Amino acid sequence: MIRTQSSRKNALRRSDFKNRRGFTLIELMIGMVVLMIGLMATMAMQTNALAGYSATRDGTAAANMGRTLEQIFKAESQSWNGIQPPANPSFFADFPEVGSEAILGNQSLLSTLHTNDWGNWLALTPQPTDNNFGTTGNRRFCSYIFGGLRTPPLDGDGNPVVNSSMLIAHIAIVYPAARGTFPDNNCPAGNTLALNPANPTSNTQLELQGLRASFFATQLYPRGL
Repeated sequence: MIRTQSSRKNALRRSDFKNRRGFTLIELMIGMVVLMIGLMATMAMQTNALAGYSATRDGTAAANMGRTLEQIFKAESQSWNGIQPPANPSFFADFPEVGSEAILGNQSLLSTLHTNDWGNWLALTPQPTDNNFGTTGNRRFCSYIFGGLRTPPLDGDGNPVVNSSMLIAHIAIVYPAARGTFPDNNCPAGNTLALNPANPTSNTQLELQGLRASFFATQLYPRGL
């Protein structure tokens, strides 16, 4: 009786072992495909996150550069009498954030804008700079200025009102998209770029060139009267 029960148990074990089987090749292939899809989705998410970080970083740097140029313009207006703009930018020494790259060859920004009264956008440097207008960091930024004198109001006799001069300065900081670069590592001429903050299609045209831009503007009054 004991042998019979033992034989039955052994027979059941052998039958159960025979019914067991592993994964088939098709099941393994399906599992690998599912795993690859998951890995690719994870990599895509990381790539998008890095691109978003790069865009935010460049936008923040461009905003800081635009504010620095606004401050330089306002500092130079302290020596502007409304007629003759300052010739030498002695104010650069007051801005340690401005790096080794000479902006406009160390010419006065206000004087340059005054001379180029409502002309084309002017590149401040021939080649891209880092976010400190220098050449030691990641050179991803081209800076442009545009503007000129506002037409002064006239008095009752038709003459310009004295001490009513005002200069309007527009600033554009242009930088490539996340993986983009400037052609030939040079700042494009201003007239070749769609730099028009008032035109909604301007940013679209820049995007087609693989570029982005941050725009700023300031009004300058003569302080050195």
